[in-house]
Amino acid sequence: MHIDALRRMTQLRGKLRISDLHQVDLSEISKGILKGMQYLNALELSWSSFNGQTIQISKDEDELECLQPHDNLRDLRIMGYGGVKSPAWMMKIHHGL
Repeated sequence: MHIDALRRMTQLRGKLRISDLHQVDLSEISKGILKGMQYLNALELSWSSFNGQTIQISKDEDELECLQPHDNLRDLRIMGYGGVKSPAWMMKIHHGL
């Protein structure tokens, strides 16, 4: 399934796990793709491998920035993330807790 297909799945409920993000082309991810999934209460984002290359670090950071969930998410798990920066939206969620 193409990751951008998630944009049409706004009624998903419960938990969503997106894995192998290291294999996704950044151009396939639209900014705010997860923002409209207001019924999700848990989200797991997983990058399976990290090679330490600067290009990969930047790609991971850009991907995570695009994968902003809705503001009322209860459980967020990020696994295998190779970036060194947190996305801007993470501070907003943190302050809302």
